[in-house]
Amino acid sequence: HMIGAAVFYGFCSLSMNFLNKAILSSYSFNFPFFIMSSQMLVTVIVLDIIRVFTDSSITKYDFSEGKKFLPASVCFLLHTILSLTALHGMNIPMYGAITRCTPLVNLLLAVVYLR
Repeated sequence: HMIGAAVFYGFCSLSMNFLNKAILSSYSFNFPFFIMSSQMLVTVIVLDIIRVFTDSSITKYDFSEGKKFLPASVCFLLHTILSLTALHGMNIPMYGAITRCTPLVNLLLAVVYLR
């Protein structure tokens, strides 16, 4: 199951880059917040459908639990909007290369900052 989930995640991640690039560039739809909100809404709906119709361990959404994740959600929101804005101005291979370097940059900055 874990390998299948990893392959599915990779497929979704790659396809979303191409879809977002097409939406931002080909259709000149420069509203990254709307794109991100729509994708998050579809994700929530799909997860709820999986929860209802399968025997999964996904728990029902609880607003009090959601408030605990608000800071992480806001950080994700900012990251996604900035990523979509960056994707608008560059090609997909360059965007992929830069996002792959993010963990390395984080590690280097953590070493410098935490000295």
